[in-house]
Amino acid sequence: MGGTFLRYFPLLNHEKNNIKKEFWIWNYNNSEKEMLKNILKFVEDSWYIIKRKDNQAELFFSGIGISRVDIQYLFARCHKFNLRSDEILFDLFYKSRFLDLETIVIPYFKNKDNMMKTKSTKEILSKFKIERERGASANIWEQYDKKDFAAIQERNINEVSDLPVMYKKILNLIHFAGIINKYSSKTFEKKLNALIDIDDYEFYKQCYVKESDDWYYLNKELTDEQKERVYKIQLKINKA
Repeated sequence: MGGTFLRYFPLLNHEKNNIKKEFWIWNYNNSEKEMLKNILKFVEDSWYIIKRKDNQAELFFSGIGISRVDIQYLFARCHKFNLRSDEILFDLFYKSRFLDLETIVIPYFKNKDNMMKTKSTKEILSKFKIERERGASANIWEQYDKKDFAAIQERNINEVSDLPVMYKKILNLIHFAGIINKYSSKTFEKKLNALIDIDDYEFYKQCYVKESDDWYYLNKELTDEQKERVYKIQLKINKA
């Protein structure tokens, strides 16, 4: 049927290549082969943008269940239509890296039965407070039969647009876990004096509360935005 790709190159600063691209079978005269040709070219172009600069990482595919469903489908169907050799298809899809939300969110859920289990889209959206109504997947096929293509596209674009938000929330949790929660008075003064930027100095000073003569503790009332700034300042201090 098709879908939407969001492409980002955060390490290359190539804003012009950060795009949203949709591929829908009804835009290719209902030819799955033609649609797959265009998806495949999009993947190849993405690889090319990375590899034309030395010492770059592999292409990353991100999504919910992407390593279990989407990539398997693309490889199998491109193989069926003989769009490239199996060796090339393998390199394009399986030499990529996968950031699959089904699995990377596992540590952020309570483990009630002592088992590690992948998480559903509904569970992930709820956990990371993504406020969006999401009907049953079966509704998509009903919409397809009714040729309500606009509804299918809108749902898919919304779901894909939620992904960067969720990854940002997870990245914040990783950053926040690395924030230093307390300093001895002597160490805190030393860290403050290492800051050159006066705004950073004043902000960082206000983020810790002196609860005794010997210790400063991180303010528990900080917002996520403030915590993110604390994390970045600590990176600066560590490099000083």
